Order: sequence, then C-alpha cells, then structure tokens
Amino acid sequence: MKLHLTHKSIVRYVLILSIGISLMLFSDYLGFFEGIDHYIYDLSFRVRGPLETDKRIIIAAIDEKTLDALGRWPIRRASYARLIEAVEEAKVVGIDIIMAERSDDDAVLDTAMKKHGRAVLPVYIESQLNISYPTKTLSSAKTGHIHVEQGIDGVIRKVFHTLSYRDTILPSFTSVIYELSDNTAGNRQRTADMSDGIAAPRTILQLDPMNINYFGPPGTFQHVSLSDVISGKYPQSFFHDKIILVGVTSPGLEEKMLTPFTQHRDRMAGVEVHANILNNLIARNAMHAVHD
Repeated sequence: MKLHLTHKSIVRYVLILSIGISLMLFSDYLGFFEGIDHYIYDLSFRVRGPLETDKRIIIAAIDEKTLDALGRWPIRRASYARLIEAVEEAKVVGIDIIMAERSDDDAVLDTAMKKHGRAVLPVYIESQLNISYPTKTLSSAKTGHIHVEQGIDGVIRKVFHTLSYRDTILPSFTSVIYELSDNTAGNRQRTADMSDGIAAPRTILQLDPMNINYFGPPGTFQHVSLSDVISGKYPQSFFHDKIILVGVTSPGLEEKMLTPFTQHRDRMAGVEVHANILNNLIARNAMHAVHD
C-alpha cells in the first residue's frame, strides 16, 4: 500500500520534527544531558564500590580528639610545626589549612617547613575571584590552589590542576604534592609571589581538567588523629616515605563536600577529597566522563 502525503501532512511532520530538535537543543542548553551524564557518572561509583587506596597516603585529621587535646579551633600553628617534626621521614606534608594572616607561631612553623623541605600550603580562590596566598611569614612552603569544581547539583566531580591569571600559573595543591613525592616537581609547579594581601584578578583561566575517580565514601583513606601524631604515639618509621595530608574532619568546623558516594548523606571532608585526587594522580586512573 502506498502512503500518500498531502502538503499539509508534510508541513505537519516537518513542524513536529523541528519542535523535537529544538526541544533537544534547548534541553541540552539547560543541562538536561549533562544531568543524565552526571547520574551515570555517580551511579557507576555506587555500582562499582570502593577501591583499594595507596597506603602511602595518610590523613592526619584535626578531629574531635585533637580539639580536646589542643584546645578550640583554630589550633595554634606551632602544633603543625610539631606535626612536621613528628613525621620528618614523610616524603611530603600537605597542610590543607588556610593561613593567609600572620600569627605569633609563624616563625616556628616556617622553620619546621624549611627544615623538612617538602611542605605544601594551600592557595585559596575566594568566591569573588580573589586569590588568597599564605602569609609571607610562611614563605618556606610550596603552594598550590585547593579549588575544586562544583556541579550545578553541588557535587564535586572535577578539578582543574592549573589556574592561570595574568603572568601567574597556579598548580593545584594535589599536583604539587604529587610532583614532590614523585621527584618531578616543575611540570606544574611555579614560583608565585607570596602576599599578605589579596590579588583581585580580572579573569582566572581554568586549565588541565581532571574528572575525579573517587576511591570510596568518607573514611576510605587511612586516618590518624593529629593529636596522636604530635604526642608521639607513632614511631618515625611509621611515616617513612608516606604522604601526609593534614585537614579538618571534626563536624561543624568547615563545610563538607558532596561526592558521588555521599550525595546528601555523609558528606566528605575537603582533605579526603584531596586524598582521592592525589591517589588519581599516583595511580593514573582519573575518571573519563561521557560528556564534559
């Protein structure tokens, strides 16, 4: 049987097809397909389950036990100096604590960082696109930015390992730590001017993207209490060739992050997000998204 199409039918079919294509394009513009992509991305972690982490990565947690032992937040910077001395055999120490303002303990901490030679402090990118560096009194530290990319649903799935502003290249906190641990420092790491003030950039370019391959939910990486480390509970040999990440895990001290494993339940501390990113760099197993 032959199908006879009238002019009116053809116009109607073309109109329906045009509307369909327009809706698809508009949906893509609104992030519809990105939302599907994110759903698949997140689901893949929950289906796969946790992976084994690199045992060289240890989180020295500023937990409730630490606050009970050392006093209220923020703890004195001399405590970080004591930690660096207690883990002197560690390959790298990354302290995920903003230190943009001076303190009375800076000379002690700077001396400890200089002696160790492989301590890293964060550069903070504020919401107003301001760059906040560690104070000049802590100039012995290497530096790297701690910005991670938040999706429209609030979930952290991506990091840009290089930020560029004017003549300044900012490597990520984790890439600096990785290169120091791997003796390849220089590929990303650059010398940035230390400043007590805040630079107000016109534009920050985000480069070198990486989709985070999470190893598991909160608690997947080995944690030790910072107070136990500085009290001498662990021998120096325990930290030999380890990568120590120092950060807050105690509830209420900082906003925790949504990840594909956590969603709106048990959020992940920033220091553990950095541990996942660092392990991706070490294992070279970053996630490949369907749609970036």
